[in-house]
Amino acid sequence: MTGAISSNIMQAVGSYAAEPVFDAAHVGEAVAHMASRPSARIGGILVE
Repeated sequence: MTGAISSNIMQAVGSYAAEPVFDAAHVGEAVAHMASRPSARIGGILVE
């Protein structure tokens, strides 16, 4: 899904550069973790 932007894509300044991407499995793990918590009040998640 992100294959096209992880290579070279035109930036706002007109140059070409790779966009940072992360594995969708990490997103799934984070969502599953949040869903398993007893309270639905999760203020945020840290992406490092």
